[in-house]
Amino acid sequence: MNIYINFKKEMGYTDVCNQYAEMLLRSFRTEHSDILADNKRLDNYSKGFNINLKDKSGNVESRLSQNYIINIHSTLCDFLYSYKDLDGCPLDYSIKAPNEDLLTFIVDNLYRSGIPDEIKVLYQICTYYRLLRNHIIHNKKEESSELRIIKGDVFGNTKIEIKKELFGKLNVAHSCQDLSFDDQVLFSKSALLLAKHIAYDSTYDLVEHAKNNRSQLSKQNKKFENPDRKINYLINYFRQIYPIADIHKYDEQIKKIILFI
Repeated sequence: MNIYINFKKEMGYTDVCNQYAEMLLRSFRTEHSDILADNKRLDNYSKGFNINLKDKSGNVESRLSQNYIINIHSTLCDFLYSYKDLDGCPLDYSIKAPNEDLLTFIVDNLYRSGIPDEIKVLYQICTYYRLLRNHIIHNKKEESSELRIIKGDVFGNTKIEIKKELFGKLNVAHSCQDLSFDDQVLFSKSALLLAKHIAYDSTYDLVEHAKNNRSQLSKQNKKFENPDRKINYLINYFRQIYPIADIHKYDEQIKKIILFI
């Protein structure tokens, strides 16, 4: 399964889990608002399910939404590392990738000639929620200047038409203590779109992959006598691994691979 399809599957799983949790929370708030308003009653109610609520202060929706942001960030990071470690990935490794900000490294590396406006907006949104995630994890009391600056970039008036398509009717963005389900929706949607751009805008070095997996490819390739079937096998093989929209841009690479496997 290629890296983008796998990421889409994992992000979908994360989203569905979040939606169920959100539905259960909203349902509980609707049906048991009186219990939530009384810590003693809430404590007794929770113990009936063998749950001991250690801390009942703060905004429940915000705390749950913080978990949404953390989970989506983790899923996006899994994609970025899978992309970086992929054979034939087009990244320039002479530029050291910062451990804490792989997204910036990949976007800058891939779009060196200039980041398109849509990519820039998606990147800024993902960066905002990445920094917000760090704020949550480290339990900081005040937002960093970097977080405030990127928030202004994302939710300012620039590139408003692109943002309308992304934001729709979402009520975003909120601070760490006031996060809502809408923040999760925006982050998830933006992460998925940005990952798709990264995956499909890349031109992979299939020759490098073939050299690293020569014995496997040679063994399979010998099963076919017809040259067209050999090529079709390679095309199907690479499409299982790489997000390839236009296979014809790899014609020259495929010809080279046929010669040495």
